[in-house]
Amino acid sequence: MIVEDERGSYGIPDDNTYEQGQFSAQITGLDQGPIYGFAEVLQKNRDIRDRATHRRLKQDLIEHMWQRFGSQQQD
Repeated sequence: MIVEDERGSYGIPDDNTYEQGQFSAQITGLDQGPIYGFAEVLQKNRDIRDRATHRRLKQDLIEHMWQRFGSQQQD
């Protein structure tokens, strides 16, 4: 842990301060509306988090690792 004495730097303006005002930056090129394909993303997320699917994928991965590396002899 590094501890620095910053007592003398309180009067120095911080570069991370921004002027408050009514200006709001407009982001161009973004459209509002439905996001096509988002329902599939949510369904894939549900599938990944499903316990039965998780166990099946885990068993498949273990089987794959045994098939690929299980027959190798270690010295």
